[in-house]
Amino acid sequence: MKHILYFRKIIITFTISVIFLLSICACTQNEGGKSTESLSIGSPDEAATPVSSEKLPEYTESDTPANLAALNSYKAVLLGNAGFLETSIMKTLNINQLNQAVSSDSTVNVEATRFAVMDLDNDGVMDVILWLSVNGLDDYGTEILHYQNGVVYGYVMWFRAFNQLKTDRTFSFSSGAMDNGFGTIAFTDKSYSINKITYSQSSYDSNNNLTVTFFVNNKEATQNEFDSAIQNQSEKPDAAWYDLTEDNIESVLNAL
Repeated sequence: MKHILYFRKIIITFTISVIFLLSICACTQNEGGKSTESLSIGSPDEAATPVSSEKLPEYTESDTPANLAALNSYKAVLLGNAGFLETSIMKTLNINQLNQAVSSDSTVNVEATRFAVMDLDNDGVMDVILWLSVNGLDDYGTEILHYQNGVVYGYVMWFRAFNQLKTDRTFSFSSGAMDNGFGTIAFTDKSYSINKITYSQSSYDSNNNLTVTFFVNNKEATQNEFDSAIQNQSEKPDAAWYDLTEDNIESVLNAL
C-alpha cells in the first residue's frame, strides 16, 4: 500500500511540473509575439509626428552647368564687368547704357533700381528681371536678362506688357481696357513671345459693334469665369524684388 501511495505522489508531482513548464512556455511565446508586433508597426506617437514645416527656398534650380554659367554672367553684367546683347537694337550694352535700350534720345535717364531672379521660361536656367526707373518714373517697365548659348540677351518690356510678376512665373499684361490677362513668356535670341493663359480679346463686327471674348486656361469662358480667374491670379504671391546694390547682387545670386 505504501508503494502505491508513493507511486501516486510521483505521478502527481510529475504532472504538476509538466503543467508549470507548459505555462512558462506559453507566456514566453506570447511575450515574443508582442515584441515582434511592436517592431513591425510604428507607435501612434511616431505616426503622428508632423513633417517639418520649415520654409523651402524660393528658388530650387539645380546646379546645372548652364545655370551656374548664367548666374556668373548675370553677376558680371549687373556689376558692370560685362555687357549684354539688347535685342531691341541688336547692340551690346552695359548696365549703365540702359537708356539706349529704352530710347534713342540720349537725354533720357534710365536706371535699374531693383531686380528679381526667376526661371521665367521654365528652361532650367534663371533669368534676371530689372525694374527700370525712366526720368524718375518708377513704373515705366522692365529689362529682362536671359542667358542662352553663352550669351546674355536683353529684352525691354513696357509696364503694361509685363507687370505683377508672381512666384509661379506668370505675369499680367494689357494692350487695352478690353484686352488683358495673364500668361508666361518664351524667348529666342532676337525676340520674345507671350503665352496667354487667361485673357480677354476685343473685336468689332461689320457694324462697328464691340465684342469681347473671354478665355480661361485657353478655353472660351464667361465673363464671370474670367473675372474669377483674374481674382485668383491677383491673390498669388508676388515675386521677390531686391534693391540693386552690390551686396544684394552678390548675396542673392550666390545663394541660388
